[in-house]
Formats: sequence, C-alpha cells, structure tokens
Amino acid sequence: MIQLFSSNRAELLIDRLTGQLEAQRKISGMGLFEVVHVLGASRPMETYVKMAVARRSGVAANMRFDTIEGFVEERLMRAAEPAIVLTRRALHTLLIHVLSDRERIAADPELEAVRRYLGPDELRVEVRDRRAVQLAAQIAGLFEGYILHRGLVLDAWGRGELCFDGMG
Repeated sequence: MIQLFSSNRAELLIDRLTGQLEAQRKISGMGLFEVVHVLGASRPMETYVKMAVARRSGVAANMRFDTIEGFVEERLMRAAEPAIVLTRRALHTLLIHVLSDRERIAADPELEAVRRYLGPDELRVEVRDRRAVQLAAQIAGLFEGYILHRGLVLDAWGRGELCFDGMG
C-alpha cells in the first residue's frame, strides 16, 4: 500500500512514518525483515530518517530509500512491457548533446535565441560548453516541472494541440 505524507517539517514526517510503521506491524503482522520503501528522500535525509525512526522505535531495519523516479523506473523495468523513464538527469544529458551540435543549432532559424545565448563560434569552447550545460539544466528542470505538474498539457502538445493549465 502506498501512502503519501507531506510536510515542510521533518519531525512531523517522522511522527507519521513511525506511527504508520507501528500500526502496520500490529495490523498485518509485518515483521522487521519486511522491506519498507521510503520515497523522495535525499541521502542526508535518509540518514536522518533512519536515526529518528531507530530512536523512536528501537530499530530501523529494512528501510529502503529511493527517489520517486527511481522507484517508478525500477517497477517499469520489471513490467511485462518494460518502459524507460526519462529522468531529469537523462534529459539533461540529451539536451547537452543537442546543444553541443553547433551545425544543427546554426542551421535552425528557430534557435536564434539559443545561438545568441551560447555565444559566437569565436568564444572559448569552455565558455560555450558551460553555457550549454547550464541551459540544458534549466530546460530539463522546466520539462520536469511540466511532467510533474502539467501532464495534461504535455499530452495535448503530443497530439499537436494547444493546451493551457490542463484546459483543452
């Protein structure tokens, strides 16, 4: 069963998590050796959560921490028809590759703003590459935002339709 808890205060999340773990163990007989998935945690937060759960419950065994992307990607890869999740990191890498193709950028009139941002060919390669990496990171972040918060807009764009805020 997947349950979502959100808060900007870590202590509230720890309270909910430990309470839920204790209740689940009592109801279902879930033992300490059964894996509990905790999603969305960074490495520092993972250590904090493990220590806090151990302090409150006496033990923090078999807690598996992952990002939401990683958790979904793992399940999709095990599905009957495996799929690939285009993560922010993968999109960033693809965009760096595209933005590094000077001939493609120069040949496309719609990319005039990109050409201006990356700078002239006479600019040092390190400067152009740094700008390409930075621009790729910004674009990947925007796409990730659309994926997370504007899925209907992306679906409409995929069909060649205009869509604003999920309204067709």
